[in-house]
Amino acid sequence: MRIIVAAAFMAAGLALGGCQTTEDALVSLGLQESAQEKAAKAAWAAHVAAIDPAAEPAAYRAPLEAIKTGPQTDAPLHYMQLGVIAMEHGDLKRAGAAFDQVNAVVESVIADSEQAEEARSLWNAESEKLFKGEPYERAMSFYYRGVLDLMAGDYQNARASFKAAQLQDFLAEEKDHRGDFWLFAALEGWASRCNGDADLAEDAFDFARSLKPGHPLPGADHDLLILVERNGAPRKQALGRYGELLRYAEGPGDGAALVAAKPAGGVTIQRFGEEDVFWQATSRGGRKFDVILEDKAYYKGTAEHTALISQKVGEVAAVAGAGALAAGAASGSGNSDAGVALLGVALLAIAVGAIADGVSEAIATKADIRTWDSLPGAVLVATAPRGEAEVVEVRALDSDGFLLPRRSSLAPIRGEGGCAVAWTRTMWADKTPEGPRRAPPRLGPDPFAPTVGEPLAQALRRVSCKIGDKRESLSAADCLAQDGEIRYAYAGHYASASVPDREVLCAGADEPAARPAAACLDAGGSVIDWRLNEAEAAALAHFEEKAAKDDKQAAPASAPAAPS
Repeated sequence: MRIIVAAAFMAAGLALGGCQTTEDALVSLGLQESAQEKAAKAAWAAHVAAIDPAAEPAAYRAPLEAIKTGPQTDAPLHYMQLGVIAMEHGDLKRAGAAFDQVNAVVESVIADSEQAEEARSLWNAESEKLFKGEPYERAMSFYYRGVLDLMAGDYQNARASFKAAQLQDFLAEEKDHRGDFWLFAALEGWASRCNGDADLAEDAFDFARSLKPGHPLPGADHDLLILVERNGAPRKQALGRYGELLRYAEGPGDGAALVAAKPAGGVTIQRFGEEDVFWQATSRGGRKFDVILEDKAYYKGTAEHTALISQKVGEVAAVAGAGALAAGAASGSGNSDAGVALLGVALLAIAVGAIADGVSEAIATKADIRTWDSLPGAVLVATAPRGEAEVVEVRALDSDGFLLPRRSSLAPIRGEGGCAVAWTRTMWADKTPEGPRRAPPRLGPDPFAPTVGEPLAQALRRVSCKIGDKRESLSAADCLAQDGEIRYAYAGHYASASVPDREVLCAGADEPAARPAAACLDAGGSVIDWRLNEAEAAALAHFEEKAAKDDKQAAPASAPAAPS
């Protein structure tokens, strides 16, 4: 099993029973750090001192800088973000180390320890605490660790990670939805099957079927797992009078109406099992810390209510007392004693109200809205025979059937033996220019039409075309063929064309020859000339001319010649 050192994150338990030394007493009162706390601080200081963000690739600098210079309580969140970015770049060792740090923190927080008690304290603002995430965030951290284990062929630890992910889901308090993360049950079954544990695999798959009966599970000859993460992470919002209520909003969408996957040389997959991460977040209306926050909010509301009622009682009693005093003075009766008594009640009520109001202010109730914003909104799962494939082509298309290149990718297949994994995303956590490799341009509506060469891709870009007094959305070639004027091109969109049947110059085992594009590629050949027609050549020339003009405008002015 993995050995994880998390001392830098964990406060030591304090000995509170029996006789205490002066130092023990000071420690227990929070007036002096314990030896364990000092050691933990020193370990953390040494850990961050070794981090040099400037020496790392650009993609890793932001989370590493946040770990190095930010509060230690936010470090688990930044390690979560670092782990996902590292996976996008294929840096599996760095990703594994990042998620090991996170999961060690999660396991320490949910344990029966002094730090866990501190995290549950009624008297500390939750935003100031160690970030451990909501149940779905903690569960997804173990999910990523499990996926990395699958890639490494460590199926026992993968299964353990997926079971740990389910444990986080079991901790959810809304009973109707406790332990309903289909994704983890399906992956636990996959890991068990990969490890040769047929009975354990079937048990897990049975549980997965009970959660989502219609979702596909692995076929007998399937040895490739395909995971496609799409859409953006759920967003957290603090609502309520005191910002004490945690609510969620859907994250940004990827704009895809269809996602399809195809192992190289295999069949196209359009039917996936799907786990809705947003649903998993929003189906926890009574998470453990929300209940405490609700108690605090209720207590704060009760205190303020007491203050308000007491204040009103005081005001009424004061008026009544003053009236009684006045009436007593006027009549010479003993009502002045009653007036004094009522004034005493008024002062006591006002004092109680002030105390209650002070107590309510002392109890911090704001929800923790720190968010793991690089999580997906959903995870698509499919399995297939691997064959000889080394990559899986994943294509996202819009509602018109056109490719979304920035949402599409080539996912490398990792893993040896009888089980392999292809993992990719439609929305990338790394936003730097050196981000993960994107897919080559392709044409819709067929997501697996042959890859087109750059000249044809330019010629068939969708553009806003002005023809007379009309504006139409056409390919650049069609626009120019109709004597239209190209106003602008749509980013990432290509006009539909019968590319597979298009005649191209194909190079293969024989001499180059004219063949349909699909036949060329199916035979293992390569297209060396897409044979543009006149309109397509004109469109290509248009974009080349525009690119040259843009480059010229962007170039800095040349320096004046030095005087002779």
